[in-house]
Amino acid sequence: MGIPHRYYYKDTDEIPSDYRTTIESKRKFDVFNSAILIEPHKHFSSFKIHKK
Repeated sequence: MGIPHRYYYKDTDEIPSDYRTTIESKRKFDVFNSAILIEPHKHFSSFKIHKK
């Protein structure tokens, strides 16, 4: 399934120059089109998101 994915950067990450910031907290983030495989009877923490 395709989903939008928002990734929040840590201060220690190498942050690209085209990042976005949140209005409230000024956190740096990027948005990616992603793919995820959701399987029955699996916990959501085991799902892997593949950023494009």
